[in-house]
This record gives sequence, structure tokens and C-alpha cells, in this order.
Amino acid sequence: MRRKSRRGAGTHELFVLLRGTEVHRRRRSGRTLSKVTAAAFLAVAGLGALSYGVMLAGRMIFVESPLFRIRELDLHSDGRLRPEHIREYTGLRAGQGIFEVDFGEVAAALRSVPLVADVEIVRHLPDRLEVSVKERIPLARVRGRRRGLFYAVDAEGYVLAPTYGSSALPVIEWSKGFEPAPGEMIRDPCVRDALFTLDFVQKEMAESQLRIETIKIGDPELLDLQLSGGTRVLLAREDLPGRLKRVAAIMQACRQHGRGRPAFIDATVDGDYPARFR
Repeated sequence: MRRKSRRGAGTHELFVLLRGTEVHRRRRSGRTLSKVTAAAFLAVAGLGALSYGVMLAGRMIFVESPLFRIRELDLHSDGRLRPEHIREYTGLRAGQGIFEVDFGEVAAALRSVPLVADVEIVRHLPDRLEVSVKERIPLARVRGRRRGLFYAVDAEGYVLAPTYGSSALPVIEWSKGFEPAPGEMIRDPCVRDALFTLDFVQKEMAESQLRIETIKIGDPELLDLQLSGGTRVLLAREDLPGRLKRVAAIMQACRQHGRGRPAFIDATVDGDYPARFR
């Protein structure tokens, strides 16, 4: 019995010793982990302080320095907008910090103007800011609902401005009529085909002497063209480039053979286009 008790006591003492060793090891590991965590926290805090210091120093050097104040504002456009207009729309002024100018805000302010198609902004260090504006080019006038009122539009269908006066721009007469706001885009497929027709003739067929004065939109399947000189052309909306080139070829052949201008050309059919002379 005594031997058994001694053996049990020895086992208990060994268990206590092992447990104490494990507790000591865990405490030591915990202290080590705490030290590592504290060191990591201090490192992150130090890095943050360093970053803030660099940012503050950068602000003092680049943003607040008199060296980087705008002394020259180069504001220009390829159209009608003058420097004072650009300055008014953007709020730019001499004396601003050149790095304080938000390019996104300046571009957005200018693109809100119906005439503006694109904007380019460039910093020329240390003190010159350049703003270049590309304007939309009027391609046609679309007749409004009110008598005598037209809206100038560009090739993409953006409405630029209403106008009552006469103009050399061709007219699109739309049976639906509309009263859009400047800056709005016309999305009607027929009107967009009419704009494509005018743009294609001006850019791709400049030597054809094909001059369109009016395009009437009524039938959704075709465009009704009135050419300078009085020729009327009914034009199917399919394969517009090919049909326009064939109409131009007919007009050229008539001039070469001295037949004068045809009064009417039917470009809605496949094959030869019927033409009627006065």
C-alpha cells in the first residue's frame, strides 16, 4: 500500500511539474507575442507618421509654394468660345496653386456647355496652365415646332443652340417636330440617318458636287432629299453610302452629257435608279 501511495505521489509531483512548465512556456510565448504586436503597431504608427510628414512637406513645397502659383492662363478654343468664356465657366484665375486645380471638375464644367465636344488640360510647370477646348461643329438645322425656329445640331446629334435666322446649314424637316434643350442628343434613328447622310457627303464625297439643302423625314423607310438646283431624291435608308455614290454618279453623267439636272431620282430600288427630267 505504501509503495502504491509513493508511486501515486510521484506521479502527481511529475504532473504538477509538467503543468508548471507548460504554464511558464505559454506565459513566455504570450509575452513574446505581445512584444511582436507592440513592435508591429509602433512600426505602422511610425510609417503613418512618416507618410503624413512627407505629405505635409509635399503640400508645403508644391501646393502652398509661391513658385507653383498660376501666372499664365493659356485658355483657347478651336471655335467661338473666347478665353473669358472659358474662365467664366471654370472659375480659373491667376494666382491659384497650379496643383490645386482639379482637372476633373474643370473638364466637367466645360463639357456641360453644349458647344464643347472635348477638353484637354496640361500643367506647364512651374506656373502655366493650358486649357484647350474642342467645339462641336454644326452640321444641320432641325426644324422645331414653332414657326421659324431651328436647332443647330452636330454630326452626333447633339443640339447646340436654337436659331431663328437664315443659315447656310442644310435643314432636316422632321414630321414629329421637337423642342429640345441645348446639350440634348437626338436619338431618333431617322434623324441620325439624315445626319449621317449629310456628314458622309461632306467628308467622303466633297468632290461629287452633291449639295443637299433639305432632308424631309416622314416615311420611316426612306429619306426625302432636296438637292441644290432643285433635284429631288428619294433615298432608301439601307446602304446609304452606296446609294449616295450612285446618285452622285447619275448627276455627274447628266452634266457630262449636257442633259441638265434631273428633276427626280428614285434611289429606293435595287438595280438602275429611275430618273425623270423636266
